[in-house]
Amino acid sequence: MSILTDFAAAQFQQARTVIGGEDLTIDGGTAVSAILAEADNSREFNGGGFDRDQSLSAVVSIADWQAAYASADKAYLGKDAIARGRVWRVGAIRSGQAFVTVSLESPRKAK
Repeated sequence: MSILTDFAAAQFQQARTVIGGEDLTIDGGTAVSAILAEADNSREFNGGGFDRDQSLSAVVSIADWQAAYASADKAYLGKDAIARGRVWRVGAIRSGQAFVTVSLESPRKAK
């Protein structure tokens, strides 16, 4: 790891202690401690009317992610996830050098 990556990882650990980590579980797997953003609620207009949508982003340290979810990230896309006591669907996963950001979306959307 680079000095910058080491610094960011250390600050993430400190932020998780202050903010508080919350459990994120994907497809019944191991729970990882994530920092969760605020849930986003929106309404989009499509040809049939308004479609309500909800989303939530979760940031997990790369070490915690790889320990719990060793398969390729694409294996988890479309899987059910549990965060804040709700069922979500994994919409996207962005892996960096120090963190993984998991984008969760409304489970009503088609897989």
